[in-house]
Amino acid sequence: WEVSSGRLLRTFKGHSDWINAVALSADGQLALSGSRDQTLKLWEVSSGRLLRTFKGNYNSVIAVALSADGQLALSAHGYQPLSGRTFPDDNTVKLWEVSSGRLLRTFKGHSFFINAVALSANGQLALSGSYKTLKLWDASSGRLLRSFKDNYDSKKAVALFPDGQLALFSSGYGTLKLWDVSSGRELRTFEGSHSDEVNAVVLSPDGQLALSGSWDHTLKLWDVSSGRLLKTFKGHSSSVNAVALSADGQLALSGGNDTTTRLWQVQTGTELAQM
Repeated sequence: WEVSSGRLLRTFKGHSDWINAVALSADGQLALSGSRDQTLKLWEVSSGRLLRTFKGNYNSVIAVALSADGQLALSAHGYQPLSGRTFPDDNTVKLWEVSSGRLLRTFKGHSFFINAVALSANGQLALSGSYKTLKLWDASSGRLLRSFKDNYDSKKAVALFPDGQLALFSSGYGTLKLWDVSSGRELRTFEGSHSDEVNAVVLSPDGQLALSGSWDHTLKLWDVSSGRLLKTFKGHSSSVNAVALSADGQLALSGGNDTTTRLWQVQTGTELAQM
């Protein structure tokens, strides 16, 4: 889509089943998509051309992430009830070399469905969220560095700060938590605002702002250093499933179950366009 006008620029076709996740490279030139058809696909954004399909003996692709330089891709795989398929590599995370499509390593350790993954800006750390657990991995070796235990349900949304020192994730009924990655210590809880589960969270490039989207039909903007709620964006008539922030932090994009994608002005909370 062209953001300024809401005009559809192109459609990327190639998956044979529903698409669970997409990620854009920092320069906007590449897009990565993960599907229930058991593939990841890499696309050239300017042309819509399919550049590469990452294949393997694994189940549905649930979540994806790209490193800031676009050289590494991260994917989470697992059983989806409607697919009826199980594989030995269910509940694993995989790291790929984007240029070749080569599988570099598989991260094993989760015992339940993985909902979300994130890569640090330099591609050295990987974070994965599952039922009551987050796991931090050394991407270069595949070594598990730390497990974060949380007594609430599945971690549907995770984000790593640009320097890889802090992690933000959804926890419990409408709650976000901030963790110190090196120590595993919980630093702050963002709570009492969303009235239903948080489905998605994204950080501004400088790590000062966080944007969350929820089943309660709203987006919320947070000051990370204090945990203070800055603004609530209302307009969706159903669950907000995906959120994104522009590189300068001035614009927000949200996608919902109401079949709309909405563009927002962050400073005022004004809805600028619907796609």
